[in-house]
Amino acid sequence: MEIAKVYDNGGLTFDRYTIIFKDCSETLGLSENCDSSQGFSQFGVVVKGRHLGRQIQFADLPENVRDHICRRIT
Repeated sequence: MEIAKVYDNGGLTFDRYTIIFKDCSETLGLSENCDSSQGFSQFGVVVKGRHLGRQIQFADLPENVRDHICRRIT
C-alpha cells in the first residue's frame, strides 16, 4: 500500500491521524498512542472533509505513529 495523503486534526478527536492510500478504498485512522491497548488503529473508509484537519507530510507524524503504520501496511 502506498500512502497518498496524511491528515492531522490536531487532536480534536480520538482518531487524530488519517492515512489515505493510493489506488485503494481503505484508510487507516490512528490515535497518538496507536500501539497502546487504550489507543486506536483501524482500517476503514473515510468521508473527506474539514474534519480530517490539515494535510501533513508522513515525516511530520510522531515516530511511534510512523513505525506503527509501517508495521500495519507491510
